[in-house]
Amino acid sequence: MIQSPINLQVEHGNDLTPTSGSEKPGNNYLPCLDTLFIMGSDKLAMLRNLPPSLKNLSIYHCPELRSISGNLDQLVDVSIGGCNKLDSPDWGNLPALEDFGLLNCKRLTSLPGNLGNYSALRRVLVKYCPAINMKPLYKHLP
Repeated sequence: MIQSPINLQVEHGNDLTPTSGSEKPGNNYLPCLDTLFIMGSDKLAMLRNLPPSLKNLSIYHCPELRSISGNLDQLVDVSIGGCNKLDSPDWGNLPALEDFGLLNCKRLTSLPGNLGNYSALRRVLVKYCPAINMKPLYKHLP
């Protein structure tokens, strides 16, 4: 059976927290998730084991978010803003990434993935992320 891509949008989900089952490797409740948009979730602290089908990830104004993980080699577009506690994500190599934006992520010290694999990257916007050393990224931009 072929499943259609799923788009999920959560706005002001102040009670959004991971379930205990989502913390176990291999649990994938949305295996066809294509787009995930989360905005204004004050209590969300982690997003674990995001599905490899994910192509678009947008997360804004989640002040407690510390961790995002998953094998996200299909990601094409990433936008993250206002997540001041976010540590360096563990997402895989990101060979399909085309558009990448970070804004106001003050604790983030490195970019996700392996810089040598950003072969599809067309646009990067990083603002107000003082802990990130951008010099390695500049070497890999066209």
